[in-house]
Amino acid sequence: MLAILHPLPSIFAAPAWLFLLLPWCVLAIWLLIGQRDRVAVPFLPLWNNTLGAPKTKRSFRAPPLAIVLLLLAILFGIFGAAGPQRRSTIGPVPVLVDRGITMSADDRLRDGLRMVRSHFPSIETIPIPAGSADRPVAMDTGDLLNAAIVEHSKDSALAVVSDQAVERPWITVMPGPRPINNVGIVSVSARSSPRAQAMVRVRNQSDLKTASVTIRSGDATQTQQIQLPPRDGEQNYFIDLPSLADVVEVKMQAGDELPIDNVAWLVRRQAWPKIEAIDPLPAEVGRMVDVYQKNRPPAGNSTRVVVANDAAHLPAGAPGIAIMNGGSAAPVAPKELAIVPHELTRDIDWNALAPSAVTTHVPVGDWTPLVRAGDRVLLAIREQPHQAFVALDTTSAARSAQFVVLFGKLFDWAGQGGDVYATDPVHNLGDEWKLIATDPSAERYDPPLPGVYRRSDGALLAMSAIDVRFPRFPGSSRRDVIILTPVHVTSFRAPILGIAILFTLGALALVKPRKRASRTPQFPDV
Repeated sequence: MLAILHPLPSIFAAPAWLFLLLPWCVLAIWLLIGQRDRVAVPFLPLWNNTLGAPKTKRSFRAPPLAIVLLLLAILFGIFGAAGPQRRSTIGPVPVLVDRGITMSADDRLRDGLRMVRSHFPSIETIPIPAGSADRPVAMDTGDLLNAAIVEHSKDSALAVVSDQAVERPWITVMPGPRPINNVGIVSVSARSSPRAQAMVRVRNQSDLKTASVTIRSGDATQTQQIQLPPRDGEQNYFIDLPSLADVVEVKMQAGDELPIDNVAWLVRRQAWPKIEAIDPLPAEVGRMVDVYQKNRPPAGNSTRVVVANDAAHLPAGAPGIAIMNGGSAAPVAPKELAIVPHELTRDIDWNALAPSAVTTHVPVGDWTPLVRAGDRVLLAIREQPHQAFVALDTTSAARSAQFVVLFGKLFDWAGQGGDVYATDPVHNLGDEWKLIATDPSAERYDPPLPGVYRRSDGALLAMSAIDVRFPRFPGSSRRDVIILTPVHVTSFRAPILGIAILFTLGALALVKPRKRASRTPQFPDV
């Protein structure tokens, strides 16, 4: 069953306080009609007991004004504590449509859109990410969805079609979709030595017991039957192959409800280096190191590249980069630049970096200058091992995009190491990447698709829709799509409590201090 959640109007935020109205009513009745009238009693005749007790009748008698105000103060205090409010849904509202990979299972996206459009034919739908609202994407959209909720909820109310938990506290979450029977690949890796072998980590979110895993690489193919772990469990499986080519395809046959996370690809590529600072670095260089490592995480066999603030601090026999930042910057005319063709100088606009050149000494040793400005050296290298020094004022150089290009090239060049088999999560790519291999299960998804991509220079890139986690909502067996609808709440608690305080102050103002009785008894004259 599909459901749309519309919060019903609620009169009180804390209705339990209304139970105090019962003792308040009893107190009010007692004060109004439950007291005996005062009767004048003759004093002297009582000595002879000649008068009978006067008869009184219970009747309405208005209490003092201070008591009335106090009763009203208590009454308004009870209602104020109960939190009277007015709740109303705000519409029509835009609907964020989550097109993430989990919404592609069990036709959640299609069914959710059908339900929304049947209730709100003219409502605005906003696909996350942008594209056709009717087609999913094979990527995790959790961060994109929460960012869109923050952006679109600033000026208006909002509805969300998703099966993910969201971070906005004002959204009421209904019981979620039924559990999906899914067996998916969590991670995959491969190595060619000491023998060709692939490792596949599998998560079982189903009651299935067995599956088969097939690995293809070049002309080599290997299939292995595996015993799946219990529901919500994970397990590693190691599969040997005769050899490994540049591309490895891993495919699992399990008969589950989400085939797209049953296939993954690996491509052989150079392992990104591990960058390590051994000296305090300029802030701009430190940020470059962080960005580089985030986008190009090192592998187990990555080369260690040290970064220092002086070429003399670079360890012998180890790749490294020295940032010669201690000199004074001096203008450089473009005609002064002498650039040696090299992979580090190619595709860089050195005219944009030349104004940041500093006057510094050239390190002692077998350094080869690549960029000169007169007698100053902006960039020099040595090949064994790969080391470089850069003489730039990094504060001013960082204002140019060429600074990023230069340091990306330096880290890549210095950290040239062994090969590694790797895959990336599905993300957007530039037009220079062309898809050369994918799986038939990806046909229902919008780009970017999982698969293998090749760039014009021959570089390979693999993207895989793996490590898919379905949110679990205990106690739900329904086939629901979450449609979250915020409400506008107007609270009357503060003004009502303010009235109660005013009544209390009025009652206190009317109370007169009681006069003390004289201690000396007064007797009438006889």
